[in-house]
This record gives sequence, C-alpha cells and structure tokens, in this order.
Amino acid sequence: SKMYILYFIVLILFEPYGLAIGSFNLRIADLFAFAFLFLCLFAISLRNQINKCNFLPLALLLLFASLEIFMPILGVVYFGVSSLSSSIRAITYWAPLIAFHHLYRGQYQTLLSGLEKPMIYLLVLNLIVGLSQSLIFYGVLPEYLNVKRYLLPFTIYESRYSNFTSMASGLFINTTALAVFSLLSFIYFWCHYICTRKRHYLMFGALTLLMLIVTVSRAPLIAVILILLLSLPLMGFKGVFFRLPLLVLLLLLSFVLLSELGFNSEVSFTRFTRLQGGLSEDYSFMYRVTVIWPAILAQAKNYPFGTLTNSAAVFGTIDSGYITYYMQGKVLFLSVVLSFIISLIVMGFKIILLKSYNFFTLYGFFISIFLIGGMAVANPLRNSNVIFFLCLVLFGSDNYKRRVLHEN
Repeated sequence: SKMYILYFIVLILFEPYGLAIGSFNLRIADLFAFAFLFLCLFAISLRNQINKCNFLPLALLLLFASLEIFMPILGVVYFGVSSLSSSIRAITYWAPLIAFHHLYRGQYQTLLSGLEKPMIYLLVLNLIVGLSQSLIFYGVLPEYLNVKRYLLPFTIYESRYSNFTSMASGLFINTTALAVFSLLSFIYFWCHYICTRKRHYLMFGALTLLMLIVTVSRAPLIAVILILLLSLPLMGFKGVFFRLPLLVLLLLLSFVLLSELGFNSEVSFTRFTRLQGGLSEDYSFMYRVTVIWPAILAQAKNYPFGTLTNSAAVFGTIDSGYITYYMQGKVLFLSVVLSFIISLIVMGFKIILLKSYNFFTLYGFFISIFLIGGMAVANPLRNSNVIFFLCLVLFGSDNYKRRVLHEN
C-alpha cells in the first residue's frame, strides 16, 4: 500500500516532466508506473490468485480500460506502428492500478487513511502555488516567485505548461488539470464529511473549493453545485441548515482575503459573466459546436469501424470525450462509455432513495455527476487522476460488497 500511495504522489507532482521520444512522451510518472506494474504482476504470479469482480460499474470500467488498451493495437492497420503509442499510454494509466487492486487483500479503509495526509499536503501546496500565480498575474507579487518558470525546461508539454494567465494551474500542466484535481479532492473530503461529520473534512473541502474557484473552470464548478444539491437528502435537516452555511461562510471569508490581496474577480470570472447573454456569447463553446465538431463528425464515414487509435491523434483537438470515443470505436466504444456512466448514476440514485451508502459508492456517484457534463467539453476519462480515483472507489465498492455478503 505504501507503493500505491507513492504512485499517487508521483502522478500529481511529476506527470508533466520527462523526455520526448519521437511521437511518444516518456514521463517520469511512466517509469514509476512500469516499475509499479512489474512489482504487482510479480506478486500476482507468486500468489497465482486475483480478486474477482462482482460489481457492474467495475466490470464496465474494466471493459472500458480493455478497449483503451487493445483497440489502438488494431489501429496499426490504419496508422502503422505509431498507433501503438496510444496503447502504451493507456497501459501506463490503467494497468498498474488494475493489477494492484486485483492483488490487494487488505482493508480499503487503510488505503483511504494512507491517502489523507498526501491529499492535504498536495492540496495546500497547489493552493499556495495557484494563488501566487493569480497574484503574480495581477502584479501583486513579483514574477520570480512563479515556481513553474523554473520547472519549464524539464516539461514535455512546454506550450501548454508555459501559458501563464489569471487562471491558476498550480503545479499541474494547465488550468484544467488543476481544476480536475481540485474537484476530485473536494469529492474526497466531502464524502468523508458526509460519512463521518468531522469538521476538519468540511474545512479542507472549503479549501479545495477555493482552489477550484481560482482556476475559473466551469464544468467542475457546476459539478460541485450539483453534488451539494444531491447531498441534501443524505445530510438531513441539521446537516443542511447548520453545516452548508459554514462552508459558504468559509468561502466568503476567503474571497474577502483574496480581494484584499489584489485578486480581480471581474477579470478572472469573465468566462462566467459572458454567459449572461446565453451560450451563443461563449466563443470557445460555439466554435466547437459550429466548426470543430461538425468537421470531425463529417469524417466519420471514412472510418467504418472508427479510427481505432486515439482519435485526437488523428483529428487534433476534439474537446469532447463523447465524440472522441465515437470517432475511435463508433457505437461500440461510445455505448461502453455511456453504460459505465449510467451505471454510476443508477447506483447514486439507489443511494439517495435507500440512504444506504459508504465512502466508495458515494464517491463513485459524485464523480459521475462531473463525468456527465465534463465528457461533453473535455475528456476526463483520460486524466490519470480521474482514473486513479475511479479504480480506487470502484474496486473499494466491490470489496465492500463482497465483505457484506460474506458477513451475511
């Protein structure tokens, strides 16, 4: 489990760094992933036994991961050996985690406890770096305090990594990556709070919201609002009227402090204010709807079975997970993605109706709320941190279900 926690830390801190080898980017995180995978496979070979899957969302997740890994191998027919780079990337994302969870026999609560301190430290570190980036942009802090400038020579994504704006990116490759990590962290602390009612989880949840707000990323922020609304039936009267106001108060105090430091909310939140005139006022979204997506979908007839390899590598920027998977594997791939997300949503509404939940099922439901909308304008299912938490909570849910059945 210590290796597992270390792998999580490496994913957060070292993913943007490595070497470009031809068309394939070899990251520090990849080297650690292959080492972790080798150790897990070696342990599995000695044990000669793996955990079985008895949980529908997990089975669909494993089917999805299999398509991510093996479909690009078939893509060699269209695009030659270069297609294999998509398969290798999927292996580095999925294989170490799946191997570890199939091997792991301990209590999943132990894994959660082991993650808590690294989550807090990484949250505070990225919050400090992210806030300093915004304040540097507004001229409150000097330029030399931007730590990412010193790390720029070591990144393999220089064009995206060096895009310094009012939207904070922390130590991640870009604003979107920090926003996704912030959302995942919020769900982590919020689920802990709902399950335990311990106030320090509420405080850390407020910090993650603050970090999410300075990224000015709309899809994760909308997801948080929906998560809070869907939490109301689970928290009861006392939880709603005595805890949520405390969360709001913490955020308001944080905004007052940021304003005093020089944070210009009018400039930073133009991505929201411009929506007052409707979605037609959002240039980036309308450009996707009217230009990018129609142009890509028009080429679908050229690939009867889809591109098989990563369709973003074929068409360039797609900015939609749904279209990405449709173009790669047509109805087959898209139906697996939709079935997986729907299975999480169904699980979630069972939680609300029966008010029977644990951390793992609750997290799986809340992350599905983000995936529904996030997949429309991005592809969070190819974010290594999303993959990490999906594997954790779904294997954890499966483990919890098996233990309950065994005890009964």
